[in-house]
Amino acid sequence: MEKKLEQKDRILIAAIVCLFIILIYCFMFIIQPLLKKIIDYNEKEKIILAQLKSAGAMAADRENLTKEVAQIKKQIEYYEARLPLKVSISEILNQLVKAGTESGVTFVSIEPQEVMNISIGEMESARNYLEIPIQLRLKAGFHECACFINNIENFQRFMKVDNIQINADKSLSAKHDISLTVTAFAMGKKE
Repeated sequence: MEKKLEQKDRILIAAIVCLFIILIYCFMFIIQPLLKKIIDYNEKEKIILAQLKSAGAMAADRENLTKEVAQIKKQIEYYEARLPLKVSISEILNQLVKAGTESGVTFVSIEPQEVMNISIGEMESARNYLEIPIQLRLKAGFHECACFINNIENFQRFMKVDNIQINADKSLSAKHDISLTVTAFAMGKKE
């Protein structure tokens, strides 16, 4: 009861087997490598998109940093303008006397101290500035002294007031003996 396959059926089976072999060959040697390349390209695309986003964030950050640097440069220019390059102790003394006279302060003595050279930073890039301390002894009331210190704070150049000592003068209740140090600053080195 064996049935012999007809020639047509054999050809049909052989064609199906050949087609199946061709499909397996195409999948293994053509489609699978293409799928692998597509997956690799997708991974590369994700990496490139992440880098692009990062670069975009850095570019935006760079703009912000550029604005901050510009603001800091303006502040440095402003403060450097308040630190003159030339030191004129007589000019500083004239400004102090004028501020004291406007405030109603009486000067007992004015004693310029030794000018100090201060370096900030490393040797090659160090910035130098001078501190010019001036010891003042005054006769004034509290209000006049406060006005005088306020005038000093509002000078065009940087000034620092410290070492304030106030002693009551028993002979004049409205005036007190006041001692303070005013320090002026300038750019440069002591010569």
